[in-house]
Amino acid sequence: MFYNNTKQDFLCCNSPTPSKVIAFASEQCLKILSENSHWNADGIFRTAPALFTQAYYIHVWDEFSMKSVIFSCCEDKSQEGYHRLFTSLVIYANTKNISLNSSSTLIYFEQGTINAINDVFPQASVKGCHFHYAKNVWKKIKKYGLAKLSKQENIRPQIANIISVP
Repeated sequence: MFYNNTKQDFLCCNSPTPSKVIAFASEQCLKILSENSHWNADGIFRTAPALFTQAYYIHVWDEFSMKSVIFSCCEDKSQEGYHRLFTSLVIYANTKNISLNSSSTLIYFEQGTINAINDVFPQASVKGCHFHYAKNVWKKIKKYGLAKLSKQENIRPQIANIISVP
């Protein structure tokens, strides 16, 4: 597969099932990824193509904005799938003489992703996204029937304290 008119390889991972992962990145995007030590990654389920559970993106900041540099489709949310994705990216980048070394990665709180990043990039610190953390705290509050209590004046600050912990 090629990327636009530049004839650069674009498909950097096409693993077998189970835990199939297909990932796309141009050489230019891999260089941008290698030049940025802080990565942001997240999966989106509603935009996943048919036959896949999620579309998974890796983004980096440049001096002006956040850029998507890796686009992938994952069959499931398994640690094996994430491990395949990150390992394939490293191997593919190495074939282009590009070294990928994240020093920190901001992700959704998902143990499979955390374990895969820690294994493939042991030097990287994995950080959880505060937005997703707060969203999950609120989800638990609703699950245990505490939403009505959260409106009380003496309870609301306690919930805010819990959300501000990380």
